[in-house]
Amino acid sequence: QLVALLTALAAGFGVLVLAPGTALLAGGLVLAGIAVSPMLIVHFDLIRAAAPADLAMEAFSWVSALGYGGGAAAAAAAGAAIDRHGADAGFLAAAAMAATAAVVAASMSRAAVEPISRCPPAAP
Repeated sequence: QLVALLTALAAGFGVLVLAPGTALLAGGLVLAGIAVSPMLIVHFDLIRAAAPADLAMEAFSWVSALGYGGGAAAAAAAGAAIDRHGADAGFLAAAAMAATAAVVAASMSRAAVEPISRCPPAAP
């Protein structure tokens, strides 16, 4: 599900490059926007399934912090692309980042989302 939603997000951003007018631009934004909420739900469900119950809050905090940091870096990269090459470069950057996330998600094995076992405590 996550791969399909990330692919839809990338496709929505990719269509924006081809938009000759506002109608197709709006359609691409709707496609990308529709994918965001279910993608986040699947993403957080995977975290919930992988993290031990007593570490769930920490797991969500780490993933959220990394997500916001990645989003900030992506916004900076897209902004730089727009400054140098115009709006289409920003749409391409967003599509490329979403497509990269889809490839990474597709390459992850099912074992990556199996519940994480606790390490035994260190010897004193």
